[in-house]
Amino acid sequence: YFRSAGVQVVCQRLAEYKRAGGFAFAAIAMAIAGGIVPDVLKFLTGVDRRLTLHRAGNLLFNTGLYAVSGTFSDAYYRTLNFFFRDTASISTVVAKVVVDQFVYTPMIGMTLIAVAYTWREHRFHPLATIRSFGVAWYISRVATLLVPCWAFWIPMTCLLYTLPASLNFVFATVAAAAAATVLLAVAERKIDRPPAPTHVATMPPPANLQAQSSPVY
Repeated sequence: YFRSAGVQVVCQRLAEYKRAGGFAFAAIAMAIAGGIVPDVLKFLTGVDRRLTLHRAGNLLFNTGLYAVSGTFSDAYYRTLNFFFRDTASISTVVAKVVVDQFVYTPMIGMTLIAVAYTWREHRFHPLATIRSFGVAWYISRVATLLVPCWAFWIPMTCLLYTLPASLNFVFATVAAAAAATVLLAVAERKIDRPPAPTHVATMPPPANLQAQSSPVY
C-alpha cells in the first residue's frame, strides 16, 4: 500500500464506497468475504464439490452470519477510531491491537460466531441453545480457540492499524476471507451430527483459526 500508487488508488476508492454505503456496504462486503468466498474456494479447489440443499442451507446461514458480523465490525471500528487518534504511531497501534484482540475478540467477536454455530447445531432451537451456555461452553467454544486466533489476527491487526482509519474495514474484510475459509472447514465438521443429549454442547477438536476473532469476526 505504502509503496504502490496504484494500490493506494484502489484502496481509497474502496474506502469511498464504504463511506457512502455505510453499514449496508459493511454487511454485504463481509457476507461475500466470510460467507461466499470460502464456499466458492472449497468448490474450485475440489475440497467439496457437492451441490446439495444442505450445502445451500449452510451457505445461506454463513452468508447471513457474516453480514451481521460485518455490521458489528463496522460499528467496532467506528468506536475504536473515535477513542484513538488516526495515527500509525507505535503506542496507538499497540493500544488498538490490545483492545481488539484481548477485549473485543474474546468478549464479542469470537463469542458471536460461537453462539451462531451452537444455535445451528441445536437445529435453531433457542431454549436448547441457551441451556448449552455456561463456563464449559465458553471454554470449549471460545477460550480454546483464542491462541490460534491470536496467531493469525495479532499480526494482521498490527498491519491493519498502520493503515489510515478509513481502510481498517477494507483490509479486515480481505483478511476475514482467508480466516473464514479455515473457520468454515473446521466448524462444519460437526454440523451433520445431531447435538449431544446433554446441556453442554460438544466441541470439535480446537484446531486452526477462528475467523470473527477480529471484529470481522
